[in-house]
Amino acid sequence: MVPLAEVPDVVTPTVEETPAIGTSFRRPEPPARRGSPLGSVLLTVVVVTAITSATAVAFRAR
Repeated sequence: MVPLAEVPDVVTPTVEETPAIGTSFRRPEPPARRGSPLGSVLLTVVVVTAITSATAVAFRAR
């Protein structure tokens, strides 16, 4: 019979090195500049105007 390897009764944790304070901190980059929302506003105005016009025409035809 082959003897089993000895297993220690107590397992001691290993100490991990922690980096010095401030070495891993980087300031976050500012968000990218957004474009003008004018295109979205113009599209919304066109859609609302078309719906309003179609509704007015439909009710006037009654």
